[in-house]
Order: sequence, then structure tokens, then C-alpha cells
Amino acid sequence: DVTESSGSNGNDSTWKRVSFTSVDIREYGYSIGCGVTSDGPPVAISSKPLRSVSFDIEAFERDRSNARRKLQDLIISTDDRILLLERCGYTAIEIEEACWEAEKIRAQRTKSVKNMEWDGWAAASESLSRKIAKIKNAKAILFGNSSSKH
Repeated sequence: DVTESSGSNGNDSTWKRVSFTSVDIREYGYSIGCGVTSDGPPVAISSKPLRSVSFDIEAFERDRSNARRKLQDLIISTDDRILLLERCGYTAIEIEEACWEAEKIRAQRTKSVKNMEWDGWAAASESLSRKIAKIKNAKAILFGNSSSKH
């Protein structure tokens, strides 16, 4: 539920306020992901929720205040990702294929980064060559043929 209100402070400025009365939480299962991990199979959430629960917003905020997780707690190890996928019914072959696909993408990204570094040097070299050519042309126009000596 959302409640919206607005008003004015008398100085030609208006304000709006939105408040929520409840929060809906959906729990999802796991599936093989399509991203890249440092090692092992990528894991994603499934497309259909397993269950949905609704809470009063005040109770939810009060109860979760000490339950916040740190970023490190959200990282799933390679072994745990494999176990999660096995528990979801994926076969060893499907998990291995996901690992190989992730490795292939990781290798492509590494190659792209190396190419980008080279492209940066090539672009700088081209730019320098163009600037030198412009200087030579300007010099030739101002001073005549630069090959003759005075």
C-alpha cells in the first residue's frame, strides 16, 4: 500500500511525500546463471518465486535492523554454488557446461581488455601522426617548401 500526499509551504514551493504501509518479499530458487564468476558455475535466481510474504513496514524495519548482511556474507563459494545447483536438480554435465561457458566469456573479456589497451596506444599514435602532419603542412604554407635550405 502506498499513501501519497502533497502540500505547499506558502513560498511557491511544493512538496510531496510518499509513505508505505507494507513490504512484500518474494523468495526465489536458484538456477544456472549466464554471467562470469572468478571460478565455477554462475548462479542466478529462478524466474518464478517460490513463495511470497507480506509484512507491516514498521514491524519489518524493526525486526531487520540487526539482520543486515555484509557484502562478504553474500559471496557464495564455488563449492557451495555447485551444491546449490545440484540440490536444484542440475546434472554434473549441465554444471560443467556452465563452468566452461563462464570460462569462455572470462577469456573473451580478458582479450577485449588487452585489445582496448592496444587500441588506446594505436589511437594516441594516430593522433600524434595527424598533429605532426598538420604542423608540417602549416610550416610549408608559412615558410614555403621546407626541403629547400636558405
